[in-house]
Amino acid sequence: LYHRPAEGGDWVLVNNELETGRVEMPLGFAPDNRTAYLFSNLPDGPDAIVAYDTVTGERKVLLRHEKVDPARYIYRLGDEVQLAGAAYLGDKPEMRFIDENGEEARLHKMLQAAFAGHDVAVTSSTRDGRLALVQASSPTNPGDFYLFDTTTKKANYLLSRRDWFDPEKMATVRPVSLAARDGLKLHGYLTIPHGAEAAKLPMVVKVHGGPIGVFDALGFDEESQMLAQAGYAVLQVNFRGSGNYGRDFQQAGAREWGRAMQDDVTDATLWAIGQGIADPRRICIYGGSYGAYSAMMGLAREPGLYACGAGYVGVYDLDMMVRDDSRDSNYMATFNEQWVGKAGDLGQVSPNRLAAAIKAPVFLAAGGEDRIAPVEHTEMMERALKKAGVPVESLYYRNEGHGFYVEAHRIEYYTKLLDFFARHLGGAKAN
Repeated sequence: LYHRPAEGGDWVLVNNELETGRVEMPLGFAPDNRTAYLFSNLPDGPDAIVAYDTVTGERKVLLRHEKVDPARYIYRLGDEVQLAGAAYLGDKPEMRFIDENGEEARLHKMLQAAFAGHDVAVTSSTRDGRLALVQASSPTNPGDFYLFDTTTKKANYLLSRRDWFDPEKMATVRPVSLAARDGLKLHGYLTIPHGAEAAKLPMVVKVHGGPIGVFDALGFDEESQMLAQAGYAVLQVNFRGSGNYGRDFQQAGAREWGRAMQDDVTDATLWAIGQGIADPRRICIYGGSYGAYSAMMGLAREPGLYACGAGYVGVYDLDMMVRDDSRDSNYMATFNEQWVGKAGDLGQVSPNRLAAAIKAPVFLAAGGEDRIAPVEHTEMMERALKKAGVPVESLYYRNEGHGFYVEAHRIEYYTKLLDFFARHLGGAKAN
């Protein structure tokens, strides 16, 4: 990262990751036009917002959450340069400001208080900062939009996302935390069916995709709500390698596909059993993309833990994935070497090679035009399961890609998925 004080001046080095261990990027300038605000990705712990004096080179940490990284940055209304603070998504929505007593802090805190329990975000504003479009969302509310007048302090309702959902009838979502077998602290979310007690419930362990840098957050998750409406508890865990919990937590997932990353999912499942939340005989594991990979690895590595598993647009042969991705670009070749491993060394963590260890029924779905997780992965997984005598059901759409987008296809997919879970966990079918 470089800085120069004026047009035509000399560039001065601000940060070199190879020397400092930090990754830094500019976020904006303070009103004095001398102090730069930097995003700082530190070697350990959550990311920070730093004030950098462009004259003296002095640095000062302004904002750093104890647990999570900034989810988004808050700028002064009508100004895309002057940073005011950051929003965080951990156990609850939080906002923190460079000047906690400043005008922007007071305005956002007022909005947060008005929409208690919601994550409140200003999505845009007029150039004079008078009018702002405000979104209020929560784990039970996909999002309501208001036009907020900063002079009158009044917010007028405009519209809602997915207004057919009634927040009062949605399942409850709560943050959870646990220790992995090696002591690493894990965080996630538990969705409990509306009106149910968190005791001996059939449960779906839902593994997020990505996996590196992606994370489950405290927000509205339509799949989890659907599963909860069918009667299932839903457990989501941010295993090592996930984003939002600092660079060291993400780095802990390097080359741990099918290994420590999978252990974290297993440990979260065992935690839910130990807490009396899940019925140990009625647990299925499910996910899309990497989550599908994790679902099959979970079945292979823990054949007595899950009653069934489902994989949606997944990758199942890591050797093939690494070889194919590495041919696409030097970037992907480097990424795979650093985060996944080398082709030829990944057979032991490729679930299509481990089908003989799987004992529970499987449901697979894939798109024929998928360029991220080519359909050949699912076809190979299905063949391997059939050869091993594992009950397997499948659904293919040749004109879909990495996810199903045609409404009729989505309806059929989720109808079949709910039917599959109903037969093995006892919940409701689609209606």
